[in-house]
Amino acid sequence: MAFLLPVIGAVGTAAAGSSALATIGTIAGIGGSVLSAVGSYQQNKSVQVSAKYNARSEEMAAAADRDAASAEAEDRRRRGSAARATALAERGASNVALAGTPLLVDEDIVGEIELDAARTLHRGEAKAIGRENQARLDRASAKSYGRAAPLSAGASLLGGLSRTF
Repeated sequence: MAFLLPVIGAVGTAAAGSSALATIGTIAGIGGSVLSAVGSYQQNKSVQVSAKYNARSEEMAAAADRDAASAEAEDRRRRGSAARATALAERGASNVALAGTPLLVDEDIVGEIELDAARTLHRGEAKAIGRENQARLDRASAKSYGRAAPLSAGASLLGGLSRTF
């Protein structure tokens, strides 16, 4: 608490005519105000660090959501292609012509496979966008707490000093 020595010296000089008890009370009040201000500053900085961490976590989760959706869409395409190939083989084995209506059905199957993959990608993208929005909110919160830290500390210090004097 070496930082309090100049304050104690100033108070001691001002309070030379006062009683020792009043001087000690004044010093304790100033010390408490300073400690309250430091605590307030540290609390805001801690929340700021936490918000930055949360933002980074959300960004990483958004990237993971996109990757997972992409992998799931590829799996769905692969499964759909395998099912289509099986259906084509069965049609060929049963001597069904691969023209006309069977060809239109095959085109519909391909369209459904791609639609399913696109929906999977869309769900992943929507989830990732939500996480990115949360990350932006967390970063804004971190910035706000960073700016508030010195103001909060100053308010605590001034409030404590006003009660002391």
